Amino acid sequence: MTWKGKTAIVTGAGTGIGRAVAQQLAGLGIRVALCGRRQEPLEETAASIQEQGGTAQIYSVDVTDPTAVETMVASVAAEWGAVDLLINNAGRHGTIGPLWTQDPEDWWADMKVNMRGTMLGCRYVLPQMIQQGSGMIVNISGGGAVAPRPFGISYASSKAAVLRLTDSLAEELRQRDHGNIIVLAFNPGLTRTAMTETIVDSPEAEQWLPVFGELFASGQVHEPAYNAERLLQVVTKAEPALSGCILQISDPLETILEDQAASAEELHLRRRTSWET
Repeated sequence: MTWKGKTAIVTGAGTGIGRAVAQQLAGLGIRVALCGRRQEPLEETAASIQEQGGTAQIYSVDVTDPTAVETMVASVAAEWGAVDLLINNAGRHGTIGPLWTQDPEDWWADMKVNMRGTMLGCRYVLPQMIQQGSGMIVNISGGGAVAPRPFGISYASSKAAVLRLTDSLAEELRQRDHGNIIVLAFNPGLTRTAMTETIVDSPEAEQWLPVFGELFASGQVHEPAYNAERLLQVVTKAEPALSGCILQISDPLETILEDQAASAEELHLRRRTSWET
């Protein structure tokens, strides 16, 4: 697919991975809709893109609000045409500690942003993609999705649900003859973002998730620009054979993308045997 002139939506585009992905997509000539709750960070992302000659538009959106997401997707389509790419990146990791000590509403808020937000993005871009017969959705996964994460259960549970949504949705599309629409999950690994730095600096993480601080201290943490580079390799080269697959930043992406049909046999959730946690 030639991406220049296409339209993308990136949620959580104000900071971190979302900002880096939006910037690099714009560098390919893609028009990028920047979505998030906070106006100022979105404005900073938009300014950085426009300074480099790219095209970006801000949409202040709560990704857990169906009406807001539907309106945003319709507005993007009215401005630039049907959406070709959706990056479901908005995320939350707000609760740390034993489940029996957590406030239920705060715990569920992680599920709402990470899972409901992802579902709503898919729900409202897919009619456009189905009508045009093509498109790509990338759902950002995360640590704990495929292995136990004690004391971070809300985040882990939500990201596990994102993986099941991804491969099930890909199969739905295939069974309804919409197999040209690619749906993938991508695990960026531990990355230096505002969210993860807040976690590392919190007394809750020091007590219950000390591995975060240890990994940061040892330099075993990715930078958002690296995540974006790896993700764009997938976005620009993925074919329908990879739809439903679960990729992670540590995978040999170059090899996978060279022979996608063969690689897909090992990359579905039900078949993977090794994971970065």
